[in-house]
Amino acid sequence: FSQEAGIEAPTVPNYAQVTVVGLRKVNFSGNTSGQSNLLNMYCRVEAVGATGGFKTKALDHGAGLVWNHQESLSVAREQPSLKFELWRQVVGAPDRSVATSMLLNSTFDDESFEGEIQLTDGRHSVGFLEIKVQLETTAARARMAFKALSGLSFLQSLWEEQAIDLLQKVTLWDVEPGCVIYEQGGLVDYMYVVAQGSVQLVASDAAWGHYPVTLDCVYDGQIFGDRILTVRGTTAIAQEPSTLLCMLQTDYRAAFDHGCSAG
Repeated sequence: FSQEAGIEAPTVPNYAQVTVVGLRKVNFSGNTSGQSNLLNMYCRVEAVGATGGFKTKALDHGAGLVWNHQESLSVAREQPSLKFELWRQVVGAPDRSVATSMLLNSTFDDESFEGEIQLTDGRHSVGFLEIKVQLETTAARARMAFKALSGLSFLQSLWEEQAIDLLQKVTLWDVEPGCVIYEQGGLVDYMYVVAQGSVQLVASDAAWGHYPVTLDCVYDGQIFGDRILTVRGTTAIAQEPSTLLCMLQTDYRAAFDHGCSAG
């Protein structure tokens, strides 16, 4: 039976994979890195505009100035800004914030960042925090998909940002040989691109006899199901293990309408 009605884009949360590595060239009031006053410090991390966050454990003698703490952080935006705040544990008193740093969304290169960011106490630089950040957002995943799929002909007539916007609305579907993707006579809503594999398009008609007739086969990079009709004129069947890009025809046509107007 046709599985087309079961296509549903998964809801994938946006998050950042953050590693707080450690402190570098830190100097608080004349005390350089490695001095005892840097112990019992920890780092709190949060995404601007999002709830929650996490904190590292406190530094101790055995670890030196290194945390190597990795954790996933929920983010509210596709390209978030992250706040890093250094705190000191104080015996018998509330913990005290001693330095902060911001990683702005404009800093990300290819959805990731690895390096040092400057810590300040509100007036002066007090050192550097070494971090690694990898974004796992809808836009980040679409950009990676574009790099992998940019050779497909249907993307080459779009500007990169338009293609990435379209890919954010696409569902990947892995199908096995014999899988019926859609059936003749079914309602038209989704269209498809063969990312890898092949699909046979067959149709039945009383004038042709009792058996379906193969009208076409589509392969890597080719589009099928793209018809201005209200019902399907063919049945689509996977010929081999295949990966399909599934998208609503309205999203596809809107992207190409914008592409034509932009060009």
